[in-house]
Amino acid sequence: MINLLSVFEDGRLKLPKIGLIKYKDNRKITGRILSATISLKAGRWYASINCADVSVKTKPKTSINVGLDLGLTDFATLSNGEKITKLNITKLENQYKRLQKALSRKTIGSANFNKNKLQLARKYQQIVDKRNDYLQKLSTKLVNEFDIICIEDLNVKGMSSKGKSYKKGLNRSIFNASWSNFVDMLKYKTEWYDKSLNQINRFFPSTKTCSKCSYLHRDFGLHIREWTCPVCKSTHDRDVNAAINILNEGLKIISTVGTTGI
Repeated sequence: MINLLSVFEDGRLKLPKIGLIKYKDNRKITGRILSATISLKAGRWYASINCADVSVKTKPKTSINVGLDLGLTDFATLSNGEKITKLNITKLENQYKRLQKALSRKTIGSANFNKNKLQLARKYQQIVDKRNDYLQKLSTKLVNEFDIICIEDLNVKGMSSKGKSYKKGLNRSIFNASWSNFVDMLKYKTEWYDKSLNQINRFFPSTKTCSKCSYLHRDFGLHIREWTCPVCKSTHDRDVNAAINILNEGLKIISTVGTTGI
């Protein structure tokens, strides 16, 4: 941790005992600068600036609410029927795997080993940055468009553990989806911008319940993507139906809590 009195000077970053260094960032630093943390990741230096007295402008209200069902086929499905495709980083992941194999064949401590190790670290950081950029933009878009966002309180750690009910490789897909990071972003952004994030109970049967008549479908496997309610005969897209139920349940909880508080 480095305490800073004067951080920026002529478009450069000023560090004690080091002086002025060039940096790449198009964001304007606001508030009162307290400190900076300098870190090294994959051969690149980063400065994390800690500021106080930062004012955040609230987002305009839209009077539109949404239910959000996170998935693996699509990253997320909205209660309005919109489906958000998942991030495709297969090419980067394959490149990472090839670098891993190449590294395993190198002599530990050799020049080629160290070179390959740095390439592997940079490729990993590229994957992390790509995924983080995707999640940041998506979470900001949702907070801009909706006032209340309802979502399931998922037990990601439990879902990604190995078990008989999960197909081979499914736990890896859950990990790669980065649901936890996404929900964390929604939490602090809704708080910043005076919006609301409501998480419903993870055991609520959002997928198995008919959003039209509330009939509960008992036998429901992962392979079923569309189903027809035997009571009201409504045909449902699995994920859209779940998102609608999540929205309705979330709004019901908000209404109940509001009534109790009066």
